[in-house]
Amino acid sequence: MTLYPLCSTTASSCDLAACVRSYTSSGKLSIVVESELLPPRKGARIGSVWSHRLGPIRWWKLLAHYHFNLSVAISSVKNRDQTVKLSEMVVLRFSASKVALVTGLHDFGDVVEELLECVYQNQEELLASDAAQLQLRLVSKDEELELLMRKSGAAAALQLRAALRWAQDRSTPARVGAAQRLLAGVDKRLAEAHKGKKLASEEAQEVRKLLAEKIHTSVGTRNETLALQAYERQTGSKVRLTNEHFYFLTFPSPPAGTKSAEGAEEEACVDYSLLAAQSRRTVIHKRRKAKRPSECTTAYLTKKEERSPDGYFSICGMVDGVTDALTISADDEWELTPVVVEVKNRMRAFRNPLPLYDHIQLAVYMKMLEVEHGELVQCIHSTTSHPTIQVSRVSLGVAPLCLPASVKGDLWTEVIIPRLYAFTATVHKLRSEELLRLAFLNGNREERLAIVRATCNFL
Repeated sequence: MTLYPLCSTTASSCDLAACVRSYTSSGKLSIVVESELLPPRKGARIGSVWSHRLGPIRWWKLLAHYHFNLSVAISSVKNRDQTVKLSEMVVLRFSASKVALVTGLHDFGDVVEELLECVYQNQEELLASDAAQLQLRLVSKDEELELLMRKSGAAAALQLRAALRWAQDRSTPARVGAAQRLLAGVDKRLAEAHKGKKLASEEAQEVRKLLAEKIHTSVGTRNETLALQAYERQTGSKVRLTNEHFYFLTFPSPPAGTKSAEGAEEEACVDYSLLAAQSRRTVIHKRRKAKRPSECTTAYLTKKEERSPDGYFSICGMVDGVTDALTISADDEWELTPVVVEVKNRMRAFRNPLPLYDHIQLAVYMKMLEVEHGELVQCIHSTTSHPTIQVSRVSLGVAPLCLPASVKGDLWTEVIIPRLYAFTATVHKLRSEELLRLAFLNGNREERLAIVRATCNFL
C-alpha cells in the first residue's frame, strides 16, 4: 500500500476524510508523524487509537521523535467549532477482553492507549481533523512492520519474515516450543539490528511487539479447537455454540446532574445496581451478512442500533463455547445447567490461581448469556500429540467475583459497572473538549495519566 500523506498545510477535512476512507479496506492503520513538517523533539510514543471502520491506529514516532505545535492547534480550535455533541455520539463499545483493563483490574496492557482507541472509535471525522492539526499521515500496520523489517537489514529481515509466515499459518496446530524458538530468534536478530544501528531501540521494540502479538494470536486461534476437543474428552461434555454468535450488553445513560441555586452543576446520585439491571442484551448470529469488517466492536449493527439514544456504552464478545453441567437445585432436583467455556492458550505454564482479569472476562460472558457458571480451560500444546489442559470453574456467586459478606453487592455492580461508567465519561469528555484532547495527545505519559486519573482514580 502506498503511504498517502494525510495532511499538508492546505489539506481540508474533506480531503482527509477521503484519504482515511481509502484505507478502510486495509482494516488496521497506524498514524505516523510527517517528519519533514515538524520540529524534532525527544519523547515517547503517543499511544494508540481506535477508529470504528479503520481498526487499531497507533500514534507513535516511527523514524524519529517529533511533536506538533500546540499553540497553532489551539489557535485553529478557537477559530472554529468542532465540539462533538454528546447527542450525536454513537454508543461506545468495549470488547469483553478489555473490560478488566479499562477498570484497572488487569496486570498488563496500556490504559492510555486503550483510552485513545475508545476516543476515536466510530469517530472518523474527528480522527481526520486531529490528524490534520497534528500533521500526520496514515500507513497500514502491516506496512509499518514491513518497513521496519526492511530497515533491519537482510539477515534480520529473513528471520523476521519467517516468524511472520509462521504466525499467518492457520492450517496446522501451533506448538508452544516452536513459538518460543521463533520469538528467541526474533529477539536475537533485533538485538543485532539495534547494535548495528539499523534500528533504533524503540523501533526494535515495536517490531518485537508486533510480531509477538501475531504469534500469540496465531497460537490461540490455531489451538482453540484442539483445546475444546481435549476438554470434551476430559469432561465427557459436548461443547456447542462455538464462536457462533456476537453478544452485546448495552447500558443506559446515567441520570443527568441537577443545577444548584447558584447555577452550578451537581452530580446526580447514581444507583449502579439499577443501571446494571437495566442493561439490554442483544444476540446477533455470526453468519448474518456484515456491512462492515467483522470486529466485535464494529460488526453487524444497524445505524439505529449504533446511535441508540438510550445506550451509553456496550460490551461485546463472542464465547468459545457452551456446555451443560449436571447440578442440583435449591429444591434438591438434578438439572442440566448451561456453562460458558472459555479457552486460554498459555505460552509457558498454567496460571494457578487464575488471574483476576480472566475471572472478569468470563464473568462478562456469563452476564451476556445469563448463566451463573463458567469453565476456563487453560491449554498448553507443547511436544505431545494432544494438548494439556487444566479446567477451572468460575461462578458469579463465588470469590473473587463475589465480594466479602461485609460488602453489599458483588464485583460486577460495586466495582466493574461504576468504573465502566467513569471510563466512558472520560472518553466523552475527551471527544467533546478539543483543547483537552490535543493537550492529552501532546503530553508525556505522566501528563496523560494525570488527565485520565482526574476522572478515573482507579487507573
